[in-house]
Amino acid sequence: MKKLKIAIFTTRSSLITHPMVYSFLKLLAKDTEEVDLFSEYFVLEDLRLPQNIKNHFVFFKEKYDGKHSFAANNLLAKKWFRYFYYRYLRNFIKRIKEHISIIKSNKDKRRLIASDKFINMIDNNYSKKYYDFVIGIGHQGLILAYLSFKVLPLIYLSDEIYYEGHPEFSGPRFLLEKKLEREAFRRVALIIIQDEDRAKLLYKDNLKDYNLGNVVFFPVSFLGKAELKRSNFFRNRFSDIGKRKILLQHGSLTPHRRTNKLLEVSKHCPDHYALVFHGNWSIYLHNSKLKAHCWISQPDVPLENLSKVASGADIGLVFYQNNNDNDRLIAHSSGQLALFLKCGVPVIVNNVGSLAPLIHSWQCGIVVEHEKDIYDAADCIISDYDKFCRKAILCFQSNYTLEQSYYNIQNRLMNILDE
Repeated sequence: MKKLKIAIFTTRSSLITHPMVYSFLKLLAKDTEEVDLFSEYFVLEDLRLPQNIKNHFVFFKEKYDGKHSFAANNLLAKKWFRYFYYRYLRNFIKRIKEHISIIKSNKDKRRLIASDKFINMIDNNYSKKYYDFVIGIGHQGLILAYLSFKVLPLIYLSDEIYYEGHPEFSGPRFLLEKKLEREAFRRVALIIIQDEDRAKLLYKDNLKDYNLGNVVFFPVSFLGKAELKRSNFFRNRFSDIGKRKILLQHGSLTPHRRTNKLLEVSKHCPDHYALVFHGNWSIYLHNSKLKAHCWISQPDVPLENLSKVASGADIGLVFYQNNNDNDRLIAHSSGQLALFLKCGVPVIVNNVGSLAPLIHSWQCGIVVEHEKDIYDAADCIISDYDKFCRKAILCFQSNYTLEQSYYNIQNRLMNILDE
């Protein structure tokens, strides 16, 4: 098979929390002579990838995260400033930035999303370089890929769907981005997305009739086979957990993942369970953490070793908000769910969208209506634990194995080249 040269655009500040993209890049590296990954920031920091994947960026994230970020976090820890910032200041700053980017985009549409320094890097150093494909990660990556290399076959790697009407995305800049996304979507030769439900939502949002022939499914998951794994990660980290069964939420710890509700019910946790949280915390949950009865683990484990974290649990907690379709259609888009199942860890999930039917059908966990029900659900799982573990592995093997999914992507890319 021909060794490909591929350009990829992302507006993420890091890929450390995006297993789908990381797994895709590792598989892609085997078939490519060269991958140029363009981003504002050094997105491959702390990730191990083959040398033929090169990250071209203009800023180090530390430049902005150092002492200024430390001082800001100290201020945000103060209740009065946090209230003022989130109630008034943050939205004001956001509107000013959006207004500036809209004005700048009159000369170059890419300025709506990217800095002048980034655009100059592309135009001055790479605009005339040969590539077989250009890939956009997310809708902003798609826009940059389309506007920077208009004559190349365009691939859309969709990770999140921020559709028009999403309760958290609106305003003049978002609508301009949506217009550009729809323009680029008409040029897309292949869409890589997690499942058919999300593909149909993406087509609907881009005002196009659904075309299965232009879609390949690639779930949010991790490379490798599923197998029953257990580690003493948390028992070694917290000796006072003792012999308690561990209920774990890991990853993004935010109100969007209903972490605030789980913290509330931690006060009623039975003595034979330990409620553990491992991940990056939302500043919104500062006060809730102080009042909770739980164990808080620092997110100091690299992506390649996250299985040690998931396998340190007896039961995984996977909860999502239910106010938008991006979160409702989460069954094949949850990295935390995929990792629990890969390690044979049964899960407790909330009754939301496509998540509940998946867990029901594979019998790899329990669906609850409310966070307060997690302890009864845990009792049910523990009573037939081996069966739930086996079902978790079977669910992963049937829904989250990436190697076969990538084989389908390979074939489609070759067909596009032959057209």
